[in-house]
Amino acid sequence: MSKNRLDSKGIAEAYEILMLLDEENLEKIPENILETFKEKRDIDYEVNIEKLMDGEMLQDTKNILCAIYYKHLATDEERQVIDDYKESLKKEMEKVDQDIQVGMTQDFFGINKNDETHQNGEQERTEQNTLPQVIVSDNIFIRILNKIKSIFKKNK
Repeated sequence: MSKNRLDSKGIAEAYEILMLLDEENLEKIPENILETFKEKRDIDYEVNIEKLMDGEMLQDTKNILCAIYYKHLATDEERQVIDDYKESLKKEMEKVDQDIQVGMTQDFFGINKNDETHQNGEQERTEQNTLPQVIVSDNIFIRILNKIKSIFKKNK
């Protein structure tokens, strides 16, 4: 399976979940998307709704639901939270990449790791790593899935 192609089983799971939405939320999703999912899904794949509702789903299913939620169901405020989270992850990854490049450069050129500036940086990094850290919010994907679940619970 190529990186950009979705698995037909993931499409089947996402389609079954979307069919459980109430009429108001289902109308927010363009009809052509639902028709494409209906055509591209694996009809032979038996979808277990209870497992899906417990969060046991394929990664493609999660990706599809997150994309649909972001584009069609989320409020502007929720989109902003997601965008802010994506931006913070991007900055974090850039910092990690930069740290890796610095470390590789130091190793390649044999820079003495015992020099004073390097020791101070190591000491600061060690202190930062030993301080207790508090994670304030849930993972964005968990929050999106919980929001989708809450929509389903309203229907019961």
